[in-house]
Amino acid sequence: MNPVMAAIQAAQMQMCMPYMMNYGPVPIPFPMQMAPQFNSSTYDEEEDYSAKEDDEEQRTLFCGNLDEHVTDDILYEIFLQAGPIESVRIPKDGGGRQRNFGFVTYFHLSAVPFALDLFQGLELFQKKVTIKAQAADRPQQRQSNDFSVPSVSSRMRNPFANDVAKGDHGAARHARHTLHDAKPYDRSPKHMNNDARRRSDSAVLDRNRPRTNPFLQNSSGGNRRSEQRNNHHHGQRKLYLRRQLTDSVEQQPTNSTFCLHGKEGRRTISMQNQDLVEYLESCGICQVCQLRYLKARGTEYRDMSKTFQRLNVEHSDEQPLKKPRLGVCPTCLGLFSEDFQRQLVEGILAKDISKYDSDGIVLALCLPMTLQLRQLSMWFALRRKFGCVIDDTNAPDVPIKEAVKLILNPIICAQLKKKNDPNGLMINVDLRHSVEAGEVEKLAKLHKAAFPGKQKRIEISRGLLEKQYQPARIKADLFEEYLPIPPTAVDEQLQLKSIVLTGPLVCVAGRYRKLSRELSHTPWVLHGQRMMEDSIEELIIHSVAPHFSESQEKIIFMSSGREDVDVRCLGKGRPFALEIPDAMCSTLSRQLALQMEQAVDRSGKVSVRNLQVVPREELLHIKTGEEQKRKFYRALCTMKEPVTVDILQKLQISESFVIQQKTPIRVLHRRPLLTRPRTIYSLKARVQRGQPNVLIIDLVTQAGMYIKELVHGEFGRTTPSLASIIGKPIDIQALDVVGIDLDWPAEVDNAIAVEGEAIVESTVNSK
Repeated sequence: MNPVMAAIQAAQMQMCMPYMMNYGPVPIPFPMQMAPQFNSSTYDEEEDYSAKEDDEEQRTLFCGNLDEHVTDDILYEIFLQAGPIESVRIPKDGGGRQRNFGFVTYFHLSAVPFALDLFQGLELFQKKVTIKAQAADRPQQRQSNDFSVPSVSSRMRNPFANDVAKGDHGAARHARHTLHDAKPYDRSPKHMNNDARRRSDSAVLDRNRPRTNPFLQNSSGGNRRSEQRNNHHHGQRKLYLRRQLTDSVEQQPTNSTFCLHGKEGRRTISMQNQDLVEYLESCGICQVCQLRYLKARGTEYRDMSKTFQRLNVEHSDEQPLKKPRLGVCPTCLGLFSEDFQRQLVEGILAKDISKYDSDGIVLALCLPMTLQLRQLSMWFALRRKFGCVIDDTNAPDVPIKEAVKLILNPIICAQLKKKNDPNGLMINVDLRHSVEAGEVEKLAKLHKAAFPGKQKRIEISRGLLEKQYQPARIKADLFEEYLPIPPTAVDEQLQLKSIVLTGPLVCVAGRYRKLSRELSHTPWVLHGQRMMEDSIEELIIHSVAPHFSESQEKIIFMSSGREDVDVRCLGKGRPFALEIPDAMCSTLSRQLALQMEQAVDRSGKVSVRNLQVVPREELLHIKTGEEQKRKFYRALCTMKEPVTVDILQKLQISESFVIQQKTPIRVLHRRPLLTRPRTIYSLKARVQRGQPNVLIIDLVTQAGMYIKELVHGEFGRTTPSLASIIGKPIDIQALDVVGIDLDWPAEVDNAIAVEGEAIVESTVNSK
């Protein structure tokens, strides 16, 4: 399995859980080139914030405790969820080995607080990543005219999501996009849009605006939709825009004219689209990539002829005279061709996809770096052809990764007869091309020439391309000395290097009761030797895992707390969950769940109930608010002398009180030395019948309290203790957990459910 894709999948699922619990499905992350501009309702347009945006240290996150397997690409793919990224860097030591920390720099300052909230608790390769702002410790001098990051009204609010004025949803939708049934993304919990097909804010805003010439977009800055309204209602604004367009006309061919209104304007803009398509055809660009440069979205790729017709582009299949067109597009290298789609489907079917019982799939492509180089080359070519109407900082095309989601994913899903499901079977496809090695070598030489002052160990990466290589930062003539403009045609398309199928992550939850006082929670190994024959984890996994996975090594067992070896857990039991990666099956019938429960019960050491499959988001119940949970205990304690009435009265406490408890000596090998405040909510005691020196004590305490140390005090390390309260030495002989204040997972009696199904089946058969 590709470790990069596995780490990205695990981290994305982990960081998305708190977001999805509060706001529903996570929107598609913004591509760097398509990030929407700041909303005027949140940011003051008159405020000068360029100085802060240019402060790289303010826009940088520090990521510590990184595993050696974490790479720049993994960090880039994960942290892209919070906003457009300028660079990702993991330093190396003098021996060339990767350090255990890295830096992520965003394009926008407001992405930093959002990322800090979104990625808290992130784990990569079973190591918790330390994330903090690089400039967190630096004193900031705030002035009234300085730009400041607006306060985040909601913990997981996306700072790059444009607010949409209430009541103006219908007016913003253009008539030709009615098939999309687009709705602006509402972040307010009161107006939550639960549509599972929700797209990113940038995609919604883009498809809701009227289609115009891509060359004229953003020519005057500001919000595009607000400018279109203002152009119709404010004469001064219209005159200002005309002046800017007039300046652009002076740099265009003499036969190009621009008009803001009327039939002539629409016809002229269509001619500009036609000019773009004709030039792309002359460069051998395929029709799909032509639509990418026309900023096509969503379903517009399904029927390309209708889309060209709607954009008033006369498309011809005849070969242009300027350059003979070959079969492989020089920008996508045949990624969207029917031949590549056929090869991809055949390669997936050859991997025995039928063994996975999953109705949904998600396609994850690892694209070669040469695609970025060729996109940059085409960017230079368009600026050379059409001048300054092509922006030098925002790419003129729809990013190829976004195009894969819009075009390739639906086609592959249809041919495999599966639905697109981010939580389904992951198909990891690694693509390569024969020209990549040569072009990357030329890029290294170009980098030395373009940035002579940065010659310390050049690392060619995707992040380097996206950060350093734009027409605004490098001259076209210098680029052309090493790589051609526009990109040259090729004879072969992308090749499939590998295809790896990764089953979905399935979570199985239930409650267990520990019946033995000689059973550890997890495998107990000391100095290489097992101390206990079995464990709760092993007994449950051995009975549940074979239905879902062929391997049990990567299954994660978690529970709401744990008991000591000699402590029983009774009552309803303790909630637990299994995280089963690469699962072949994602469902569990009631009958099979009952068989699993009975298999665990036969051990005589553990009993399981309420076994069921749950969504991964629900696992938050186990760990979230652990210290706020209440737990119920019953302790059997002994004294050297008979229990008196005064001792019993002192141990009848109905009001809560707080104790100070240092980390017990017996767990210092795995927990830090701290003094923790813990709350006791109630305390009751009674004398054991026939044994006057034996006490049975019932306690309700805050989770995380060490009950044994609470009883005897452990040499004064717990204050007050029960020994200090009664003023007499007291010790604990046995302890049981009788209740845990957590109503999760849902109550499911699989035995009754199976009996009910049998009765219904017999009734149907009798009829």
